[in-house]
Amino acid sequence: MTYYEVLDVSPKASQSEIYERYMKLMRENHPDRFSDPARRAEAEKYVQAINEAFNTLRDSAARAKYDQGLQQEVERKTPEEEARVYFGRGQTAEQVKDFHTAIECYKRASALDGKVGKYPYHLARLQESNAKWRRDVVGNYQKAVALEPKNVEYYKAFISFYQKQGMKIRAQKLAQKALTLAPQDTELQSIAQGPEAPQERGFMTGAWFRKPKDK
Repeated sequence: MTYYEVLDVSPKASQSEIYERYMKLMRENHPDRFSDPARRAEAEKYVQAINEAFNTLRDSAARAKYDQGLQQEVERKTPEEEARVYFGRGQTAEQVKDFHTAIECYKRASALDGKVGKYPYHLARLQESNAKWRRDVVGNYQKAVALEPKNVEYYKAFISFYQKQGMKIRAQKLAQKALTLAPQDTELQSIAQGPEAPQERGFMTGAWFRKPKDK
């Protein structure tokens, strides 16, 4: 992830735009705003990345040198190679629980190479954790299974997401499709069958109805 992507500004952004964006991100992500230890630790890592980016881009000479290095790196890599680099950065960020950076890296990888299913899959998997990203989860899971239609792991993650959202019918239909790939999978079999219909009890059923005995 480039320093411009960390600050979410254009490579052509002015110094004032970079400063304004930096201050906004610092206000929104300052660790003191979070009481949860895990969220606070994540914010501390993100703020560290923000400071590193800003300290380079605010200085004209340092920024010019950084831009030159970026250009050389782009010239050396194909989009597919660059996507693999971003994916690797995303996995590293995820390992240290820097989920914001991981998500941005997976997004970049998916945008650079739209033929690899694991990029949108890992993106969707992390996006599930935050409600503001959940609208994108379905689309990214759909991309993943479309690109790698024989990957049962992708189907199972997609099914699990539907279940968490209470979308039982969608989960059931997707499980039925996944069963064609793994017919012996008992977990998929259970989901594909759906919940058992409750036994009705009423005037014409169950204990209320008995066939008359022959006399």
